[in-house]
Amino acid sequence: MSRSPLVALKDPGKDYLDSFSMLSQRVREGNSFSGNERNCAFINRGDGSFSDMSYALGLDHPDDSRGIAITDFDGDGDPDICMTNRTAPRLRFLRNDLATGNRWISMRLEGDPSRRCPRDAIGARVEVSIGGRKLRRTVIAGDGFLSQSSKRLYFGLGKKGDITSVSVRWPAGGTEQFHDISAGGSYVLRQGSGLAVKAVMATSPKLPAGAPELPAASGVQRIRLSQPLKVPTTMSFTAFNGSQVAIKSLTSDTPVLINLWATWCAPCLAELGEFGRQAGKLEKAGIKVVALCVDGLGEGEKPDGEHLRSVLNRTGFTGVAGYAGKPFVDSLDQLVLEAVYAHRDLPLPSSFLLDKGGWLTVIYKGRVSPDILLADRGKLGRGPDIARREAMPFAGIWADRLFGTHPVAVASAYSEGGYDDDAREYLSEFLSDHPVVPGQQLEARQALQLADVHFNIGGIIAGQGDPGAALAHFKAAARFNPQSARMRSRQVLATAEAGDIDEAKQLAGAMNNENPKNPDVLTLLGDVLVISGEQGAAVNAYNAALRINPRIIPVINSLAWIYATAAGDELRDGARAVELAEFLMNAPGARGNTEFLMTLAASHAEAGNAAKASSIARGALVMARRHANKRVITRLEGVAVKILNGKPVRE
Repeated sequence: MSRSPLVALKDPGKDYLDSFSMLSQRVREGNSFSGNERNCAFINRGDGSFSDMSYALGLDHPDDSRGIAITDFDGDGDPDICMTNRTAPRLRFLRNDLATGNRWISMRLEGDPSRRCPRDAIGARVEVSIGGRKLRRTVIAGDGFLSQSSKRLYFGLGKKGDITSVSVRWPAGGTEQFHDISAGGSYVLRQGSGLAVKAVMATSPKLPAGAPELPAASGVQRIRLSQPLKVPTTMSFTAFNGSQVAIKSLTSDTPVLINLWATWCAPCLAELGEFGRQAGKLEKAGIKVVALCVDGLGEGEKPDGEHLRSVLNRTGFTGVAGYAGKPFVDSLDQLVLEAVYAHRDLPLPSSFLLDKGGWLTVIYKGRVSPDILLADRGKLGRGPDIARREAMPFAGIWADRLFGTHPVAVASAYSEGGYDDDAREYLSEFLSDHPVVPGQQLEARQALQLADVHFNIGGIIAGQGDPGAALAHFKAAARFNPQSARMRSRQVLATAEAGDIDEAKQLAGAMNNENPKNPDVLTLLGDVLVISGEQGAAVNAYNAALRINPRIIPVINSLAWIYATAAGDELRDGARAVELAEFLMNAPGARGNTEFLMTLAASHAEAGNAAKASSIARGALVMARRHANKRVITRLEGVAVKILNGKPVRE
């Protein structure tokens, strides 16, 4: 598993992002984090080995468990287990009723802050001597994932033997002896007293055993967003007369309910009929219902508008109608994905309540009754506190001030699905909502956020083939975060991509003068030289970087690519390209990187291994179409076509 980034503003590695993307996809497809393995419990055999006792102890539940806490819940001296799960039951209590006949004691330690010991005595170590044996326990905290076991210490004493001594080594130093402790009791040991006080254990409530009672599945989900999501202003549908209608034009002065339906969907038709019968109430409440048919969506065919109108008329629905194309539905799907982590495909019917201005507020999967719709309409525009309260089934404290949504994270959801225009628009709207007045002093956090936004807009625009516009944003990113080598480097590359090679070389040279032995700067210089068409000089820069650090993955990839695809015969070296590309494949996550795989395919093609090159190219293309965005797919398709047709790949 890839290691998570330690700092939010640090650029995470590609291996981590690839792994997280694959994990997210598994969750969205309905899989669990751990693959639904049953829980396991092992017993220490005392000889360095363990035995699986999961089934015998009744612990092998298929709960997809996460947190576990140990405590003596019923006060009988043996530890019981509480577990939290990702599946039902969300909380499982397992009472320990093993009748062994063994004796026990438990102790709770109280430290003295005046003696430089925490009240909970974290770190204290207790030693119990009994029958010639020594038993040791340490008070710890944070012993489980999202869980904390009791800090009371439990000792199993066996069937015989007297307790001869109990000593505590306190965290700040010093050992203290405690007396009058016998088997079968719970004690409190207070630092400095030397006396063990017998504790009175609270009576535990009666908990009936049994399987969880799950509510019957209704097939209907109402998802009230705690923070509304802005619908892209480019979203539009096709009216039955063939004209394009922008969602933005419908939400300018009133809320809108977008309803997706199909002629073959009986619940859809019943829902439309109910909308028709309640049209007066909905209109009085200021709700404009837009019924969009998705017939033929998978085949890309547009249904007959007259036929659809006649179907709607038979249901009694007379409001705004049309049909939704695949881009429209995909945009809605991406919005749901942003709000619902484990989102799957949209069912039919599905509806989306948009507040004025095009803010998605409520998602309905399945039929929605007009009464629920009217109730939700009454809560629109009443402030963030109402939205938060409506979004949760129970009261709580919100931490949005500590964990605000970063605009780059939101835009990434669009880019991940290949909707770069929507991502670009979202980030541009953020900049419009957060203008910077010349001479204004920005807080450090605000400046870093603006730098990230400009950096990501620049990346999107560069991928869309407008290097001049991209350069303006990369310059802004470097201006807001001048300490970031990543942003300065991207500004240099963008300068070269915009055609100003001389300035790019000067900027790269200046960075090289600042850090002459920095392999990253040499890599940047090589990238600029590649853009300028000076592949020979680029190879020299790349090799200089590798002499400092022979494991720079991007450099190895670039070198292998040049050796496999260079225009000049003097640079092409298929054997060397294969050597580098095969070494590249040993990097973590490389086998799942479509661009690395295509480099490997091109290398084998140059080396004359046509069959192997074709096989690798096909696999890379399949993987790209499954996971990559449109830009990556388009580029790789161009390379793959040449390899599959036996033609040389030349840059």
